[in-house]
Amino acid sequence: MQRISPKVGAFARVVVIFCISYALAGGVWAWLRPHYTATVINDAQVELSHTPSVEFANHFWLLGGCIVLALILAGRMYSRTYEYRGIAMMLWCGVWAAVGSGVFIAVGLWVTPLIHNVVSIDNAVVGQEYFYVPALDVHPVVFVVPALVAMSRYWLAEFIYGDILGPSDGAVAGDFGTDVVDSVEDVVDRKLEVEH
Repeated sequence: MQRISPKVGAFARVVVIFCISYALAGGVWAWLRPHYTATVINDAQVELSHTPSVEFANHFWLLGGCIVLALILAGRMYSRTYEYRGIAMMLWCGVWAAVGSGVFIAVGLWVTPLIHNVVSIDNAVVGQEYFYVPALDVHPVVFVVPALVAMSRYWLAEFIYGDILGPSDGAVAGDFGTDVVDSVEDVVDRKLEVEH
């Protein structure tokens, strides 16, 4: 049986982690997604609640969620793929941040009617209240911005940490759960001790 090369494994890890993370976040977005409350007045009319721009809030949380994931995941990939750092991995993270945004939207749109009990006007009962989630008009910015953010985050990590982090020190650059300042100081101190 032929083994998968470590390089292919590293690039495949990006695909799997980005897709799973964006899919889970899309489900959370669908659950928290703002909506109108619609009251059926008669067979042909529905009255919407006076809620501030639900459409804007939907786009804000969609784009914000994709950007935050791009920042976190690109940092993690930088820290976990030391041997394969470079332009190819940076571009790969950007591509999968854009694809991940599509996964985020697809899962979110699929889960929304399951959670919010969205019904067709044909099945509505007069006098009852229903959730109304407006249609999402997806703009290309939702795909472009997370890709650019992921590549910028990756490049910035390389620019800041590239010369001082080795294979065992890579976690400092991408792990948000650690105390970065103390960790970087420890790495620099170790490098200086080796040089003397």
